[in-house]
Amino acid sequence: MTTALTYQEALRVLATLLEQCPEGRAHLRLSPQGAEAAAPGWRWPREWTPDMLREEGARQARDRAQPRYEHQRTDRLSACLRLLGGDLDQQGVGFFIITVLPDTVHVQGQGGFEQVVDMAALKRRAREEATRRRPRPDTDGHHSDH
Repeated sequence: MTTALTYQEALRVLATLLEQCPEGRAHLRLSPQGAEAAAPGWRWPREWTPDMLREEGARQARDRAQPRYEHQRTDRLSACLRLLGGDLDQQGVGFFIITVLPDTVHVQGQGGFEQVVDMAALKRRAREEATRRRPRPDTDGHHSDH
């Protein structure tokens, strides 16, 4: 039995593709039935079923496992929208329309849910999350007294 695709997973997959688009703007629609994506320069399907998202997510995971991904920035759009997706999973709302702009992300959901998220705040959270997940040893010889 296949588990339901989370919004966290779906947004990470779509945001990884969005990182290849030139303008940093997109319109996304998420629901339990899948997703729709539109952005300047978008070269992938507009409509995504949960299975399509899972398959693309598996492909991206294989890519991330390659050595060239070891030093990727921790505040990339995919990391930011993955965090936002985790927040949306907690809302228990059926569908969301998400507008990604260079400085903000606008989220509208079923039942009047609305949220505007500052991209700089999402980037900070993504960096903090990466630090918690993969603590790195102090390599410069300086020690913190915190």
